[in-house]
Amino acid sequence: MADTGGEIVKAVLDKTIGPVMDLVTKIAGPAAEEIGYTLQDRIKFFRARQTYRLLEKMDQMIREAGFEPRPIALKLLLPALEFASMEEDEDLHTIWAAMLANAADPTCGEVHPCFWDILRELNRKDIKFLENLYDHMRRADLAKRPWDVEPLAIDRLMKIYWEVNGPDNEHFGIMLDNLIRLRILEIVPYSTVSKKDLRSESDDPPFVYVHTVRYPKMTTLGERFIAACRDPSSNKPDKTAASS
Repeated sequence: MADTGGEIVKAVLDKTIGPVMDLVTKIAGPAAEEIGYTLQDRIKFFRARQTYRLLEKMDQMIREAGFEPRPIALKLLLPALEFASMEEDEDLHTIWAAMLANAADPTCGEVHPCFWDILRELNRKDIKFLENLYDHMRRADLAKRPWDVEPLAIDRLMKIYWEVNGPDNEHFGIMLDNLIRLRILEIVPYSTVSKKDLRSESDDPPFVYVHTVRYPKMTTLGERFIAACRDPSSNKPDKTAASS
């Protein structure tokens, strides 16, 4: 069997170091190859360290959540290890660990393979906004289904964004477009209906005025994605509350 893992690492190293090797050759002469290997060693060390820390975080989450981990499908496990080993942002690195821990939780809902691709295309501000939006929807507690909550107007979404990220209108606009592209949010028509007699009181039926706007709304995919991004213990029922 071909060493696909080694090939992937080599490809990443070549892509990372290759563009600067001409410059290294010109300025370092005979030492160019040695300097190139030094850069590769540093990248290999960084990725190995990130993988080790990922497994440490995952192990701690599983212990705190109190479950026996189940095997994770290789099509989930291997890409996650690969992507997380290159993650420099500490918060996002922890989310990779949480997703893997949830995938190993036998009581957890489906952790879909597409979640890896979605996470790769989001930054810290995106995740903080989605988590805050999800919390707002859960607090609304309509029909116990957060994705059934009425869609929110843009000004309310912006307020939810500002609560965790501060004012950044440029990023907010780009983020909304990207979340809609990824199907985390969807644009849905939302109608308000009011009866207005614009003719006479004797008219039957009365004149009905319908005002329809299009609002962003979190999809079922988005709800499940955010649940998978969280520490498994935060998705468990509160034992204290349940026993009271």
